[in-house]
Amino acid sequence: MKKRIRLTPLQFLISCGLLLLISFFTCLLAHHENKKDEETFRQFCQDLFVQEMNANVISLHYGLARPETFGISDYPVRLPCYEPGSELRSSEYPELLLEKLSSFQKEDLSSEDQYSFSCLKRTLQLSKELASYPYFADPLSPTQGMQCELPILLSEYSFRTKRDVEE
Repeated sequence: MKKRIRLTPLQFLISCGLLLLISFFTCLLAHHENKKDEETFRQFCQDLFVQEMNANVISLHYGLARPETFGISDYPVRLPCYEPGSELRSSEYPELLLEKLSSFQKEDLSSEDQYSFSCLKRTLQLSKELASYPYFADPLSPTQGMQCELPILLSEYSFRTKRDVEE
């Protein structure tokens, strides 16, 4: 018959303390990884926002009073829908962003970021589906073309700086 080894109260307390310490550091490490994922996701969203704002000068100034606060100081003055080949690039763009987005685990994000993730993913999926119809969004359509939208946009366009007027 084998004899059982009994732990002294001190040994028992030390064992419990070590177990709690290991559990604490494991949780701390997991929490740190989640924060890292959240920061990476938020940086991805910030970069995407800046990229989208840089794509169209009217949207940039219509949406941001001071673009320099977002790090946007040097940007091209253009309307991308009138650039040759833009319809071809638009078909690859959502696919590329969906690939980058798939590198994030939704479960590792905060509830707020999970909502942003879901909205962004759905928007990119719809954009990807729409990309197979490049001329569906006609920039000069009679009901929703630029000739209808530009007067409204420009009537609400705020001229805050000399650069706004020049652009």
